[in-house]
Amino acid sequence: MFEGWFGKKKKEEQTEDPLAFKKEGWEAFNELSPKWQEKVMNLLQPARAKYFNADQKLHEPEYYQIMEDVVYTAAILEKQERDARSRIKKIADEIVRQTRRNIIPIGLSIILAGGLSIRSDLIEAEGRVFLTDAEAKQYRKIDDKAFAWDKLRIAKTGKTAAEMPVIKVESRLTPIEVLGFEKFDIPGAVIKKIVEETLPSSISFNVRKITYVDRSIPMPESYGKKVTRVRAAHFDGAEGELLVSRGAKGFPEWWFVNSIIIHELGHASDWHENGSLSIEEKLQLLQEISTRVKSPDRYISSYVEAIENEDKSLEWKEKTIEYFAEIVCAYLSDEYVKLPGADRKIVWDLIKKFDPKFDREAALVKRRAIVNRLMESYFVEK
Repeated sequence: MFEGWFGKKKKEEQTEDPLAFKKEGWEAFNELSPKWQEKVMNLLQPARAKYFNADQKLHEPEYYQIMEDVVYTAAILEKQERDARSRIKKIADEIVRQTRRNIIPIGLSIILAGGLSIRSDLIEAEGRVFLTDAEAKQYRKIDDKAFAWDKLRIAKTGKTAAEMPVIKVESRLTPIEVLGFEKFDIPGAVIKKIVEETLPSSISFNVRKITYVDRSIPMPESYGKKVTRVRAAHFDGAEGELLVSRGAKGFPEWWFVNSIIIHELGHASDWHENGSLSIEEKLQLLQEISTRVKSPDRYISSYVEAIENEDKSLEWKEKTIEYFAEIVCAYLSDEYVKLPGADRKIVWDLIKKFDPKFDREAALVKRRAIVNRLMESYFVEK
């Protein structure tokens, strides 16, 4: 996962005193389970080989900076694994209580933060989610990841897809909590203002928190070697939290807002996360995007085009997920002029469902004014 990444972090992204992590790092390491301790040590082997000097002593500042990132990431993954087991156990118990006709069992492939997944061998014994034959066939054909994640949520209600209630956007509109941006380039209040006042509720209603974490978060290996290895941000649908990480530091303010924040809100409103869409609407959106990403007249995103995988089916699925986020981003930014009509229609159809009066140009002007005031250092929150 971390191959090619060791020792390449920018100087300004490192902690002031990496050695300060030496003691705390081993304490955090010792809190991991034996399985995850072994994984950490395996990941650290290349770094140990690189940073041992001729006297067989570690170049400690560099090594412990790397160890900090690896242990932190391992702790996140281990917690996600425990949480997934707990959620699946509850779902399995609910399914046992609600036997239904015309259903088939399928294995779970749950997508967690950062595109990370809990392998099937970890969850196989914990339970299965049940769906109709038609739903399984249609969803799996395009995106088995979306299929598993969406059906997991349906199973929580004890209802079939046809009975699943559609969430009203109005019922999800609550003030966004902003945390941790004291260590970031842009004040959290500015980001909150931009999301709440210049973006349609159709794409932001899922977001409850926007948090900056002063850590590097790796990209999924499935995206290939041409994609940057560190994430700038990620939307965690399970928590309704948009996480901004170290990878977002140093970008111009306008780029950060229009190419990172809005991109993640695109993920927050797709077929994985958008509870305001019916199963039929999710399937339609998924089918449209999976077709558009292969179209000759598609929107050209360097990010999407860079995704490569030997498994071309997996590559298509990953590109489909990112393509939707990219066209949402383009629609709401200056890139709108480059967006093909077919993609404009897809995004507008989603927005107008709950924001029929949304004025894209007026919102863009207001967003630009907020960012300009920030850049001129006289932004005052009203």
